[in-house]
Amino acid sequence: MSKRIILCVLLFISPSVFADTANMWNNLSNILGYGMPLVAAGYSIDREDERGFVQLSASVGTAYGTSLILKNKFPEDRPDGSGNDSFPSAHSALAFSSARYLTKRYDDMNPYILYGSAILTGVARVQANQHTWGDVIFGSALGYLSSELWTSSKDRSIAVFPQPNGIAISYRQQF
Repeated sequence: MSKRIILCVLLFISPSVFADTANMWNNLSNILGYGMPLVAAGYSIDREDERGFVQLSASVGTAYGTSLILKNKFPEDRPDGSGNDSFPSAHSALAFSSARYLTKRYDDMNPYILYGSAILTGVARVQANQHTWGDVIFGSALGYLSSELWTSSKDRSIAVFPQPNGIAISYRQQF
């Protein structure tokens, strides 16, 4: 039922959002780049995963904050000439940070949809003439690595315990 409602809402708003074909790619990249972290946050809240929400916040905060610092330290003109803050793509950083967080934290997430959406975000930034491929690739790597750094799996854990004659390794999988 809820999937039908979401589909109807998207079909209703899509003509107004994408009416101007010159801005279609930019609008799409904004929806995905800023929407994916919101979806990830909503998923964590829905699952009552406070620890995961904190990890997402750290991941997205690191990706976005680092991209802003790099934009100031390495000014690069945008392809359309609208500014000198092209490098790296913050949209791609946010999208890939969210995709990696969801696939690493939760085993039931579909990586094809998540990474496909993140890739589409980067493609849309290039097609909107806001970034080069280098900007998008670097931003994507930045987002992925930030979630790799901050996120732990909710359902799996590995522990290493020192023993008198070596080490013991424990693996836990929650079913």
